[in-house]
Amino acid sequence: MRLKHMLVLDGERLLGVLDLDKTRRRVPHDVSEQSLLVKDIYEPLNADDLLPGDSPLVDYVLTEDTRPFRVVTLDEGKITTVDVEDLQKLPVRIVLFLRLAQLEDTLVRRLCAAEPELTRIMRNERGIDSSALGNSGIGPVREIETYGFAKPLRTAKALGIVTLAGDDISFLERFRNRLAHGPRWYITRRGEVAAFVNCVRSVLDLIREARSEPGG
Repeated sequence: MRLKHMLVLDGERLLGVLDLDKTRRRVPHDVSEQSLLVKDIYEPLNADDLLPGDSPLVDYVLTEDTRPFRVVTLDEGKITTVDVEDLQKLPVRIVLFLRLAQLEDTLVRRLCAAEPELTRIMRNERGIDSSALGNSGIGPVREIETYGFAKPLRTAKALGIVTLAGDDISFLERFRNRLAHGPRWYITRRGEVAAFVNCVRSVLDLIREARSEPGG
């Protein structure tokens, strides 16, 4: 993984951060790189750049499109940085996939309440023969697997449980599939980061919407 940000210190005092990508763009063509000093090009920090180490990971993710890096303060005065590159790490994928699973479970419960014929699928899903990891199965288990992620979204949309456009459903399904398959999960470009943050925000909004009582 490529190092993009370096902390600038004066003894033990944190002065700012050196963004290596921005530094390369700031070097004038007529100036030798050897003549540049870190103190001339580093970026001073403000309060919004600091992030306590015990902050919720999802809250940090939702700021990635506007603040690509943060300085994380840890116990015993230790500090480090997190940036866009860290979105590729397994803990991020796990947290976000759990949110998607939470959305799916919330939708299925609401659908079972609205459409009693779906209760059988829900009961089988939670039964001893359920296939939480997507293993092959027959009968009810296979029926749950083919139910997929997009179908509850489309059904919930049709019943007015959630508000979604068709393109949004396809986008969320692609996001989920990329998240589930590590080799395809890589986000670096600005447009990808913005789309990623919007997707996470949409998932959280859908969870809240699906949890709300009708007419509430």
